[in-house]
Amino acid sequence: MFFAHAAGSGYRTRMFSISLALLLCAAGLRAENTSNTNIYAQTLIGPVMAKHPHLLVLGLHAVAPGSTEHHLIACSKISIIGEADDADDTAAAVEQKTIIAPNLKDGRIEILLPLKEVSGEVIGAAVFVYNYHKGDDQTNLYEESVAIRDGLKGEIHSLAGLFAQTH
Repeated sequence: MFFAHAAGSGYRTRMFSISLALLLCAAGLRAENTSNTNIYAQTLIGPVMAKHPHLLVLGLHAVAPGSTEHHLIACSKISIIGEADDADDTAAAVEQKTIIAPNLKDGRIEILLPLKEVSGEVIGAAVFVYNYHKGDDQTNLYEESVAIRDGLKGEIHSLAGLFAQTH
């Protein structure tokens, strides 16, 4: 492990933390098992993305059984699985809010909806990202997102089922 003796103790602490994180990642470990791509939730992503090629990103957010932390548990962008939820993700899941957030600067729109299981119980959040430019029809993108979310609902039988191992 690398430590810079000339640097202050804050630097050594950061380097130790980075080194420890790298060792844990190399060993396949994380503080919480939030980045497992071999779960049922991840199997739901591919078919949706194939059916909706203009959908840029689909992410599913939930709290793993036994945890209290909200995380991204499945996503078309594999590299961000396991990231902690931001305030909007949590609002969609906990407060059951629908959020439509156009970002003209980046040419994207995010639509966040409560994620439901087959009985209609809210168990997390679904996030949809599309290309978006001023004047594009937000209503059509919202309606498409609701239809996708409602289609997923029929395949989600429980929160615990989202975390079922597939391999």
